[in-house]
Amino acid sequence: MESIYDLLGVSQDATAEEIGKAYDKKVDELKDKRNNGEIETSEFITKLGELGDAVAILVDADRRKAYDKGHPVNSTGATEGTKEEKSNSILKKIALGTCIVALAVSIVGCSVWGLGKLAKKNDNQQNQNPISTIETTTGTTDGETQDQDPNETEDQDQNQTQDQNQAPVVPSDVPEMVNYGDAKDDALLTERATKLLDEMNANGLYNMGTNAPYTLDEIKTLIQYINGAYKPQNEEEAYTLVDEMLNFTIAPLNSERVLYSVQYQGGEESFKDTVQGYINNSKPVNFVDNMLFGNSTAYPYLKWFENQYYAMLCTTDREECARIYDSMMQSLADMVYGDGFTLDGKVYDKNDFLGLDRVNSGNILQMLVYIMEPFRTDLTKNTFTVHNKLLSANPDEQEATVDYLKITEYFNALCEDDLHEIALDDEGYILIDQPDGKNFSYINQVNTINRALMEYYGKNNAYENTYQKSLN
Repeated sequence: MESIYDLLGVSQDATAEEIGKAYDKKVDELKDKRNNGEIETSEFITKLGELGDAVAILVDADRRKAYDKGHPVNSTGATEGTKEEKSNSILKKIALGTCIVALAVSIVGCSVWGLGKLAKKNDNQQNQNPISTIETTTGTTDGETQDQDPNETEDQDQNQTQDQNQAPVVPSDVPEMVNYGDAKDDALLTERATKLLDEMNANGLYNMGTNAPYTLDEIKTLIQYINGAYKPQNEEEAYTLVDEMLNFTIAPLNSERVLYSVQYQGGEESFKDTVQGYINNSKPVNFVDNMLFGNSTAYPYLKWFENQYYAMLCTTDREECARIYDSMMQSLADMVYGDGFTLDGKVYDKNDFLGLDRVNSGNILQMLVYIMEPFRTDLTKNTFTVHNKLLSANPDEQEATVDYLKITEYFNALCEDDLHEIALDDEGYILIDQPDGKNFSYINQVNTINRALMEYYGKNNAYENTYQKSLN
């Protein structure tokens, strides 16, 4: 049986530096094999996770000692024994939180759809109607979920949102986005991008694609792209910028502050003082206010979600962290599988975030969901109760239970072979309710690409040059 030393290609007395260099070499080899078509993306992700687990064991003195004890070296120099139990490394935790797909896409360095055939996730799960996949219940549910409903979640969190300067609630019949122009105002764009870049640098958030701090121009481009105001240099760039967006969305997951906080919340008591030090000395990164341009009725919810994330990041009370996490997950469950999530009298559902006119709100929500996922621990819930009037005309049969994996799956980054498996209206705009069950991430990323293509070709020509030719 291959040992983790063999997996990395190092000797049993290898130093941490040698292990790190070996890991980098193996990852580069995997990338080459994936880009050359020698292995599929699913195998790439699996092997990447195995390498990460091996490193996590070998750089931890206690875990390495335990591994060596259980895997003695035989006469040939190979180790023997049972396979090591699943690692609790951050890489594995992120994989379980469904963020590893986005990480793998960024490492591969090709576009999500156009520049490489990336393996599709479980098609049966993707293409099911969300309502048809949740378990309906009547009467009471089991202890953990029976008392949870959208209004109760709202009441629990009101004290955390009252001090925020939230945008006024706009009537639902007002268009979601009424102003894209601000993102093209270079003076305002530079001001916002500079603030965001300063906050990111202060928190150690860097470009995972270049392994260097972000530049001002990179941040400006991403903000314009998120807001549908970026004109790409060519069609290919409209696709490849999705990779940059995925890199950007998971950058917080690789910061020391988040890595220490996630490990502590997962039970690593020795990190408590380190986490408290970050809480005392760090300031939050204001993604929502610096990146969201135009007037959006989704702003209050996005700001609430961001505030909840930082409340979770800024506590050493594990039960409080779990409660906040559950409130965020409940809001997502209500929006996707229920009748909506109510905050300050406004009901939010997926229609507030999907569609071309909602491209910036959708991108920012997707980012916030990714960065909160690794905070899931043994203290957080496995299931969430929602109310959905579409389930039955009988009020007693309108309650359903949703597993947390179904919720995160809806927001997870997808690797699709074909960009154009989407539904359009007569004017070439993407329909919000996709008949084939495309999830939030897929629709949101396609919307962002198409907004860039419309900037490049013009609306009508974008349809002629992209959608139409894909059908011929």
